[in-house]
Amino acid sequence: MQSRTLSGMGDQAQNNANALTEQLQAEISASSYRSIRKVAEALGVDYTTFYRWVTGKRDISMSTVFRVLELLEIEPSAFFTDAQRRAERGSATD
Repeated sequence: MQSRTLSGMGDQAQNNANALTEQLQAEISASSYRSIRKVAEALGVDYTTFYRWVTGKRDISMSTVFRVLELLEIEPSAFFTDAQRRAERGSATD
């Protein structure tokens, strides 16, 4: 049985997941919240759980991604475009 965590994914899926979490971290850092902890508090989510999601140690649901984007006032299409570009740069170096 394959794991549901990022470590159980194929190379391309892993690259995409890494790019998504890296983009999420970048957006949080660039926001007025400036930290994972402050975003977790604003969302009413346990910090440790949220940290694991944002750093890719645990799977993050798309509904949570959309909640974060809404909180940070980021258009989902722009976010996913940026994450895809990040994934393409990452796969080009493999």
